Amino acid sequence: MTGSKSGAAPDILCFSALLCPVDDRSLMLEGGSGIAIRLVQREGRVVGGPLDGSLMTEWGLHEIAPGYGEGQGFLAFAHSSGGKAYFRFNWTGRGVVRADGELQPVMFGAWSVHSGSGCLAAIAGAGTVAIGIPSEQERDWQFTGALSL
Repeated sequence: MTGSKSGAAPDILCFSALLCPVDDRSLMLEGGSGIAIRLVQREGRVVGGPLDGSLMTEWGLHEIAPGYGEGQGFLAFAHSSGGKAYFRFNWTGRGVVRADGELQPVMFGAWSVHSGSGCLAAIAGAGTVAIGIPSEQERDWQFTGALSL
């Protein structure tokens, strides 16, 4: 990595984005499996880190079934300067039974920078993501990792 001392760990940062649906297409598989394939587009604003205030758009392909889910896709960031950044992501979700017996989804995964343009042309980084579900429609992305512009 450029800009870091030899052997020194990169600075770890946290940032987040609360995303709401823009488009969602689903295919329910027949045969009683309960599996749905979803193409989703969600948007929200980044809070914290060097992309603070950027509009983040998720473009994802998700497989959702009772007790588990998996997804992957791209995140597009539109910075106020006109620069753009693109991340790849993947996540895995599992149902965890709470003390009250209800099934709660727990979603976690990884992200990495794919490319950038304009003032974000030199962007680099990678890390982990935890995705919360504060409501039926919203997804709360909590990023941790190293990110440099």
